Order: sequence, then C-alpha cells, then structure tokens
Amino acid sequence: MFRALICAAVLFCGASPTLAGAVAVAVEKAVAPEDYRDRFLAAFPGIAQFLFDAPTGAAPSCDFARPRHTHALLIAADQIGPGEDYRLTGPLNDIALIRSALVAGGARDENIVALAGAEASREGIARAALALLERIGCEDTFILHFSGWTFEASELAYGTDGTAPFERGEKAAPLAAFSDDNPGAADLARLADSGPFLALNQIAQGQAQVISSSALSEMITHFRNRLANVIVILDSRHVAGTDLQARQAQNDPARLWTETQIPFTPESAYEDIVFPEDTRLMPRHGGLTTFYAAGRSDPAFEMRLPRGAKDGKTYGIFSYKLALAMLANGKATVPDLARRVETVSLAADDDAESRDANRRYIFETTDPSIAIIAEQRPPRGLRGEAIKITNPAPTRSAEPKKAPEVEVRGYVEWPEKTMIVTVGGKQAWLTPDGAFALPVKLVPGPNKIQISALTNDEVLHSAEIEIVYEGDREALAGTGARYAVLIANQNYGEGSQLARLETPFADVDALAELLTTRYGYVTEATFDGRTIPLVLKDPSAAQMADLLYRVSEFAGEADSVLIYYAGHGIYEQATGAAFWVPVNARYGYPPSYYDPDLLSKDLSRIKAGNVLVISDSCYSGQLLRGADGPAGAMDDDRMLALQRLSDRKSRILITSGNDTPVADNGGGGHSVFARALLTGLSEFPEDAFSARELFNDFILPMVVGRSAQEPQYRAIEKSGHDGGDIVFVKAAASP
Repeated sequence: MFRALICAAVLFCGASPTLAGAVAVAVEKAVAPEDYRDRFLAAFPGIAQFLFDAPTGAAPSCDFARPRHTHALLIAADQIGPGEDYRLTGPLNDIALIRSALVAGGARDENIVALAGAEASREGIARAALALLERIGCEDTFILHFSGWTFEASELAYGTDGTAPFERGEKAAPLAAFSDDNPGAADLARLADSGPFLALNQIAQGQAQVISSSALSEMITHFRNRLANVIVILDSRHVAGTDLQARQAQNDPARLWTETQIPFTPESAYEDIVFPEDTRLMPRHGGLTTFYAAGRSDPAFEMRLPRGAKDGKTYGIFSYKLALAMLANGKATVPDLARRVETVSLAADDDAESRDANRRYIFETTDPSIAIIAEQRPPRGLRGEAIKITNPAPTRSAEPKKAPEVEVRGYVEWPEKTMIVTVGGKQAWLTPDGAFALPVKLVPGPNKIQISALTNDEVLHSAEIEIVYEGDREALAGTGARYAVLIANQNYGEGSQLARLETPFADVDALAELLTTRYGYVTEATFDGRTIPLVLKDPSAAQMADLLYRVSEFAGEADSVLIYYAGHGIYEQATGAAFWVPVNARYGYPPSYYDPDLLSKDLSRIKAGNVLVISDSCYSGQLLRGADGPAGAMDDDRMLALQRLSDRKSRILITSGNDTPVADNGGGGHSVFARALLTGLSEFPEDAFSARELFNDFILPMVVGRSAQEPQYRAIEKSGHDGGDIVFVKAAASP
C-alpha cells in the first residue's frame, strides 16, 4: 500500500505530466498571481511561517553528572482532508509501535508526546514542542517521528472553482504555476523553495494544515541550541527532499565558510508575505540524525499484520523495521541501527513489501556515535518473558553447537494475538496460536540471536539467546578479509626541513612479511576490477588521503583493517593537533601535512568491524582523542572472551609515544617501537591474542625499558567504537 494520494485534480501524478502544465496555463490566465497568492495563503494557513518563536540566548550550562533523558514527539497525520481518499490507516499504529519500542529501550513514557486527531496540527505541534523545549536538557535526546503524507510544491494547489484544498475540482492552481515576471510570483517561488511540505490533519473545512521543510528545520534548530541531540524520523514519501542536514548546515556559523549565502530580495511590488529569518545554530549545539523512509522521488509503503487478515492492523514498513531495530539494541549508534534495519527481512509475497524490500532507506548523522535512546536499557527480559524458547533448550550459559545451523522454535504467551515474530531479523513462520519457528545459519564463534514479537496491543516483546558454534581457528579469524595498510615516509625533501629517517622502509617491509605469512593479512585489495596496493613508501599527503578513503570503499563489515604509519610527526601548538608529515611537505605549512581530521572521518566511513591504527611518529599521542580501551584480562574461557571482543566493533589507536619526539632507531635496524611490535607478533605464546594483550605484554614493557618513550593504547572517540578489539589469529601452519 502506498503512502500517496489517489490522483485528483488537486495533485499532478507522475503519469500525467501534461495535465499539470495545461492546468497551470489555464490558471495563469484566469487568476492574477497576487490574487492567487492571497487565496493560497488563506487555504494553507501558516504555510509561510514557522511553528513558533522560541526564546534565544546563550546555550544552557551542562551538568554532565545528571542523567540523560529521551524526549519524543510522535505525529500521526492520518486524515489530511475529507473522505477515505485522504485517510491513511497506518500512522496511528506507527506512533503506538514507536512509543512501545522507546519505552522498552529505557525511555520514560511520560517524556513521550503522541499527537493524533486535532492535535496533529500546526497549533498542537507548536504547543507540544514548546513544552518539550522547557524540559529538555543538555545532551538529552529529542526524537521527532512523523507518519503521514508529504507533498512537493508542485503538488500543493488551491481549487480555483471554489473547492477546498485536498478536494476534487475541475481546476487547480499549483504553487509553482507562475513565471518570475508576474506580480506576486516571487513570493510564491519563495514558498515553493521552503518545501517539501508535511501534510497534517485537517482542522477546518476549506483549509489544509502543512509544515514546510524550512519550518521543520527551524524547530530542529531550537532543540539543538538547547544542546540536545535531535533524531528526526520521517516515514512518508519524498522525504529526503526536505534536505534537513543541508538546511541545518546553512544555519551553522562554524560552516558558513563553505556556503554562499544570498539573501532573498522580492522583486514583486506585492510584499504582503513576511518571511521569518532562520535562527542560527549556536557555536555549541547538539547533533542531528535524520532517518528517511524514502528518497526525493520515492514512495513509502504500508503493510497489514497479521498477513492476509481482514481484521489486521496496518503499519508503515519503515516504522515497523525501525521499531524492531530499536528494540534489539536501545543503545545502538546510528550506523548500528541502519545496518540492523537493513537486515530485517519480511515475507515479500505482498507487492508493496516486495518493492520496499528492494529499496534502501536513507540515514544521515552529524555524529556516528549518537545513541538512539539516551537512558540505559532496563534489564534484559523485561518484555521477553512472553517469548518462550523451546529449541534450543534454555541453559545458564551459551549453548554450544557442532552443526552450522539450528532451528529456533518457541511460542508467544500473551493475552493478545501475536501478529509477527522475527528471529535474527528475519520473519519466522507463525501459527495462529503464537508458535513460531525459523532455521538460523550460524557463524563460527558466539551467535547472539534476537527474537522479537509484536502483539495486537502494540507491545513489542524481545528475547535473546546465545549459541556458540564450535569451530577451529576460523571462529576467531572470521570470514572477512584482513587488510594491512602500511605507510612509510623516509626520504624527506629539502622543503620539509626534516631529517631523512633510517628505518621506516625496513619497519614496513618486516611488518608486511609477518602479517601476511603468519596472520592472513593482505597488502593489496581488488575493487571495481582493479588492484589497489596497500603499501605506500614516501607518498604525498594526497596519496595517503586517497588510499585511506579507498579503504572505506572496499572494506566490509566482516573485514578487519590494520593501518600502520612510520614517519615524521609534527605537533601544532595553535590547534593542539598532531600531523603525519609526508615527504613532500613544506616546513611550517600545515595544509601540506596529513590532517588527523581526515583520518577521523575515514575511520567513521570504514565499515570494517575492527580497525587498528598504529602510529610510529613523534607526538603521535596527540593524534586522535579517545579513552582507555578494553582491558587485557581474559576470563576463564579465553577463546570465548576473544571471540566476543572480535565480534564487537572496535576502533583502537596504538602510538609509539605520547606528546614527545620518538626514536628512529635503537631496535637493531628498526625503531624501538617497531622492534617491540615485531617481537610481540613473532613470539606471542598464544595462537590468538588481542591488540591490548600485544600492547601490555610486549610493546609497553619493551619500549619503556629501552627508551624514554611512553606508548599509548586507547579507543578512538566518535568513531563508532563499541568495546571490541582486533584479535590476531595465527594461521594454522604458523610456528
């Protein structure tokens, strides 16, 4: 089922482009633009205005000791005009489902405002948003979810034969129907630029309620200026056209240098419309995440559950998948949630669901580390008690299995009817009495399988089982590729005014030999039919940046990436940043260095599950911010502990020193740091070990014992790190 209206005179469908043109010409001759503008404003009250004027001023002070809370505004626009043609059956169920998922994830129910009926209007939204602005605090999360219709400017029209907006009529004048040289047309063009428009519930006969993309962006600005992290979820068609990230970037003073700001000057003598000025983002503001159910010209879809039931309930497919993903992990970051949504697989024998399954949603964020729900999750099993697992049999520990597949079976014990069950993100077979089953393929090592169920009362139930598939070293080595990206800068030019180094080439050659022969790493990759070398010697800054960007293109989620740099490093006092220095750098000219901000962005782009950055350069301890990484101690089951570390996403930095120069030699043809690294990889007594163990047992004691350097090990902040670590696994034939 589409989230789109049946084609009427008020709308111009893609299948009838000539109709829009013909009607536009007829209207242009019949109605003067200034008259039409006045009629249009009367038909769409408030379309040119923001929802409210919020107080401005300094950003609130932050008490980082206070608990963080999630606040949500859920909007169900299900009746934008009269009659069944302008009614959606899914939005009310969508907001109930999202509310249930948020509460199950730890959000307080009293912090969630759901608007439906007459409250899903401009006035109702403004009133609720202002109340939330009074309550929201620093680093809280504000979630705005909209479920309903969205219209392009060319689709908004006022019936010139006297019919009301969203009613059928023989003539309709679209918003974009007038040329620039007509009086009043400039105002109409400015209105068109503020779209697309979210359609709200009709309150008064003959009028339509809409929110422009500009007004939506303005509301977002006020919440971000309260230092809240804003998450916008739009389950409607064409919503990527709202361009909320771009609109917000234009209001960010810190980014104005990248934008060309051209103030709007009406050429018309009719200036009755007073367009409000956008509020600027304060220098300190919260992050922004946008979830779009559809691209700029894509439809959005609904589905009915239980499947084929006449008395079933309708949901937006995107809202359903998103709620399921949030239920699985309330503390998931945006990239984690996006990947989880993509793995939800619904039975595709319904045409709408088949088409939805073949398209991708759009997720954008200013900070990949933003959690969807601010609060800590409640204890596992809060809603899982309704889900009873009969196979595999429940145990107090992870269930070991010899075969690579298991059939998960169980039932849902709940007063209301079970509408759908998913196992590991895939739709399970479901009987009328709530019993379910689904075969699940296992990977070597621990497998955490999430079971989710939705019952007729909009309650989401969740349970999780862990199954260990007992394999050999493949359990730790995994199925993905292991890429070694090795960069050595040794022969510095005169323009750098830096001394030639003696050991980087030897360090990289020895490391490449060890990683490829003993640990299964590769030093070249294949992408788009061509081979990409991953070892660079004496590269320029541009070549370094290009290679690290390429890694983000070919490294997948199952892969691991080790990035090693040996060369000069420079610390800039003015910015407090450390740089990698290419051989063609110009002394005292930071733009010729490799900027650590580029590395930080590349780490955010790379999809690989585990990334380890090793930097053997001066001042490398200042390279990237972060906190202490995972502890090196293993529990009683060492292999299982390593498997769990490997399964969790990691972004780790190991440096040869802190904020001081480091030695180029002293390690028998290698740097002191490189010698310690090579010794650890050669002599570690276990067949598998973490990067933390390598650092604790070899790198730190050997470097500190032979030099004044102080190596560092830490997780890299705002990179998507999730408590894991890279695990080195010796090949079966290795000594």
